[in-house]
Amino acid sequence: MKDPFDEIVEQQPASPEEANLVRSALKITQDYVGTYVFVAAVSNVSRNKMLEIPCRNAGRPINAMSNVVYDLVRDSIHIEGVSFIELGLIPTSYMMSIDDTGWYAPVPMPPEVLKSHFSKDQLKSFEIWSEPFKSTDDYSLVFLQTRTAY
Repeated sequence: MKDPFDEIVEQQPASPEEANLVRSALKITQDYVGTYVFVAAVSNVSRNKMLEIPCRNAGRPINAMSNVVYDLVRDSIHIEGVSFIELGLIPTSYMMSIDDTGWYAPVPMPPEVLKSHFSKDQLKSFEIWSEPFKSTDDYSLVFLQTRTAY
């Protein structure tokens, strides 16, 4: 009996025209639900430790990378790093959707957009916390974003 997966593997990759159709169908809209922001500093040269970042009902991560795990039972984010800061809620978020499919998903924002929505206190806290990590390529800053699921 032939495996149905074999048919999928044998299919041709999408044409550029098809990719353009999908791309043009995507809609990104600003949403009124806020985004909760945490930032982790990850060492690129030395040993990191496992950080447990309590979410406190801030929602699930929307930009979890391969080195980020969300623990539903403990309501926390686990990431290997050296330090983190909880910056709190910013008053916006973005959603991506495709009309007539019922599909939509939260979209992570680039750091520049996040920073533009920081309050004065959030920006000051971020600047003070991030100072030791900015002057060298030894660290990467990972902006973790969550959105409430309910």
